[in-house]
Amino acid sequence: MGLLCFSLMVIASCSPPRLPVATDLYFNENAVFVLKGNGSYLNNITQQEISDVFGSTLKNELQHSLVNVQRGSFSNTPFRLEINQFRLKQSRGSHTSWDTCGISVTRVQKVRMDLEVTLYKNGVKIKSWDLCAKDKEGVNKVSPSSSYSSSSTDECPDYEADPGTVDVLELVKSCAKRVYPKIVRRMKRNL
Repeated sequence: MGLLCFSLMVIASCSPPRLPVATDLYFNENAVFVLKGNGSYLNNITQQEISDVFGSTLKNELQHSLVNVQRGSFSNTPFRLEINQFRLKQSRGSHTSWDTCGISVTRVQKVRMDLEVTLYKNGVKIKSWDLCAKDKEGVNKVSPSSSYSSSSTDECPDYEADPGTVDVLELVKSCAKRVYPKIVRRMKRNL
């Protein structure tokens, strides 16, 4: 019997947190501020798009924890969530190395997103979180050495690319999924 109780406690601790009763949370979308660098991945991303993706992902995740997210105009609920900042940065770099095919230059595009979000109850700050998500895409360019015969250079590719590209909106979704259990736990402590 003791082992059964222990097993149930372990399973319960691994499950997503839930509130004892359904509780409203106002998501203040107007507080979003985007700082972004310059680069191909960030050029077509808008503040509204980031806010929509974050808000809808967070709403879907919080529904499972009995949190009803109120979006849009002001809602009269004690809990309020504000996104203070989204900081997006794209950087570029390169690395040169020598391998069996000759000189290899790897060009890397990195995208980093920092998110600062704050939870309030009755206008009083409960907790702030700083989250980070990053991704990169690397492209290798190989320059075969002139000392290689044509048959050996056939085995050396001109270009190799890492599979996939950076999806900034997926970074936004991953931050929403990471912060939601923290929000629920803080709301539960302050009911």
